[in-house]
Amino acid sequence: MSKDYKEKQKEYRQKYAKTFGTRLSSLRANKDVSASKMSDYLGRNHTYISSIENAKSFPKMENFFEICDYLGTTPSEFMKCFDPKDQSEGRSLLYERIAFLNDDQVNTVLNVVNAMIRKR
Repeated sequence: MSKDYKEKQKEYRQKYAKTFGTRLSSLRANKDVSASKMSDYLGRNHTYISSIENAKSFPKMENFFEICDYLGTTPSEFMKCFDPKDQSEGRSLLYERIAFLNDDQVNTVLNVVNAMIRKR
């Protein structure tokens, strides 16, 4: 593999890991459950969900299905955040730009979004 390919692969992994983690965090917040409690329910280490949300790991496919089941969503619905056809222009731009924020900034944005959802 060329160095350019490896760099591009690393860039995509970071981008998609952040998007995946943000989506998981949002769906979990909608369910009003802590990352630790969800991890325990799934029979994993108490930091399992937070490590995914913070883009430090990806779940295995079978674990992804368990996560979707716990959150009451389908894998297809969960993954819509990756498909630009299923997003408004504003959502696409938000997902794209959030990948450039650090963890503290992402958590701040997430807190604002969660507060807005609770006010509905």
